[in-house]
Amino acid sequence: LLEPWAVTPLGIAASALANRGLPFQRFEINGAAHEVPRLRAEFTGLDALMELGAGRRRFHGRPGQGLAYTFNGAERALRGGAGAACRLFLEGRAVALDAPLPDGAVLTFVEAADGADASLSLAEALQREGLLGGGFRFNGEERPLPIEVRVDGRPESDLASPVRDRARLEVPSGATLRGALRAEGVDVEGLIQGWVRVRAEGSERVLPRRNYHLRLNGADADLDARLAAGDRVEFEAAGDQAPRVRDLWGPGAPRREPPAPPSGALRVLLNGAWAPLDTLERVRVDGHEAAPDDPLPDGAVVEVDRGGPCGSVGEALPRLGLGPWVRAGRLRVLLNGRPAGPEEPLRHDDALDLSLLGGPGAG
Repeated sequence: LLEPWAVTPLGIAASALANRGLPFQRFEINGAAHEVPRLRAEFTGLDALMELGAGRRRFHGRPGQGLAYTFNGAERALRGGAGAACRLFLEGRAVALDAPLPDGAVLTFVEAADGADASLSLAEALQREGLLGGGFRFNGEERPLPIEVRVDGRPESDLASPVRDRARLEVPSGATLRGALRAEGVDVEGLIQGWVRVRAEGSERVLPRRNYHLRLNGADADLDARLAAGDRVEFEAAGDQAPRVRDLWGPGAPRREPPAPPSGALRVLLNGAWAPLDTLERVRVDGHEAAPDDPLPDGAVVEVDRGGPCGSVGEALPRLGLGPWVRAGRLRVLLNGRPAGPEEPLRHDDALDLSLLGGPGAG
């Protein structure tokens, strides 16, 4: 230490070599060999990385940027991916950065990785809301559910487009029959939907008046009815269709429960399902006898003559539409679980189980 340069790091190293020897650490990292002075008793993986310029290395990955948007006014958020920390391997075995290294260590260093930024397509955003993932049948053919989407107030039909951060997504009413018809090219604005109010058998009834037929899962439906995966839609354009007399008791009409009479039956449990016996005999609209296909004017009063109670099995079977089988002697009848003939008395809510002689279930 007699020269001024001896106080420099190089001088200190030279002096150590001359007097007692300065230890060096040899290692290989990612295929490149290195030899550096070892100034501490232990030489760690972190020491090796710092010697090679830690400023160029990444030890901790940054989380990916999140995504925030609103759906029909409700806030939604998607987190970015978590960053991956760096990894150090000694002879193929993972070690901690502060683990001591032997001389001649063979290292592999994998830099940290940033997490992926959150991303979402419009289709994926709709799936998160339960609005995609199924189809329906339109006039017997499979169709995807129609979804009307607005992004920042503008219609958007490309469901593969990405959702931008802070975007405002709106699906006003979900999938509807109106949207399904529009997707099929139907002039929805040209469809007429009105209502006819009548009084039938003492009750107020409201029936649709349309220039089209529209049914959802077998029942008449409104244009704005919600559409779900697996639904069946039937549509047919037609002229101005006023409701008919038969529509008062057709599919989808309110279920009528006949009252229990003092004697006989107005209803039976037929092969496990309730069947009315008070069948229509005469219908009058505003005092005039009417046929099933006669139109119903708005404000009409409908009066009905129904069949009275059935006192026997033989009287009930023709009302159930089984007259031809009765006359042919082909019916096997059980009344409340016991064989019964035509003269057997019948009570309200009795159970009739019928089968064809010589067919399945025949004894």
